[in-house]
Amino acid sequence: MWCIDNYIPLKQSKRNEILVLFYENLCMNLIASLDDLQSFLRTWIKLKLINQSKPNALVRNNSALNTGSYLINTCKKYISPSQIKTQ
Repeated sequence: MWCIDNYIPLKQSKRNEILVLFYENLCMNLIASLDDLQSFLRTWIKLKLINQSKPNALVRNNSALNTGSYLINTCKKYISPSQIKTQ
C-alpha cells in the first residue's frame, strides 16, 4: 500500500511538478521549509500565520503541540524498542 500511495506518484511526477515536504523538516526548520513552499507555489505566506501560539482546536490535549514535548520523536514513547528496530 505504501508504494501505491507514495512511490508510484513520485515516480510518475515530472521534475518540479510536486514538492515533497517532510514533517521533521517543518518541525526543525519551519522558515526554510516555508520558503521552499513559497517558491514552489510562487506565492507568499503571511508570517502572522506562522507565529500562532495557540494550536488548532482539533489538536488532541495530549499532543506534543499542547504539552510542549519534542514534536519529532514524542511518538516513540508509544512504540516498543522492537517495533522501532523493525522499521
